[in-house]
Amino acid sequence: MPDFQQMKKNEKITGTVTGYTFDGAGVVMDENMPFFVPGLIEGEEAEIGITAIRKGYGYGRLLKVRKASEHRVTPGCPICMKCGGCQLLHMDAAEQARFKEDKVRHCFLQNAGMEVEVRPILTAGSDTAYRNKVQVPVQV
Repeated sequence: MPDFQQMKKNEKITGTVTGYTFDGAGVVMDENMPFFVPGLIEGEEAEIGITAIRKGYGYGRLLKVRKASEHRVTPGCPICMKCGGCQLLHMDAAEQARFKEDKVRHCFLQNAGMEVEVRPILTAGSDTAYRNKVQVPVQV
């Protein structure tokens, strides 16, 4: 088993995204340890800066995308990755829908033990100006 204690905060690693967390962060495996990195899309290869290490997993920040996904788009909002309200805007509509459908499927499987067929996600038609929830990060 790898010695995770040797990994340090601010160390750089390179990896490929193998999946998503419940909130859309990319999961990158390094030495059999998952790192959760917001702003990455499944299949992308990226340089990651380690921001925190816990027992058996860690968190990171995106430093550089080495191999971008075909589903990567430039968000229309310049602060979407900082405010946390629109954590999927770096994905095109097709990848967002796939992520949401997989999330619903996983919720049924995990909580009810049921494998369900998920219907296609209904969209608002516009990528912006339809949300009614705000997340305001406050630091004291």
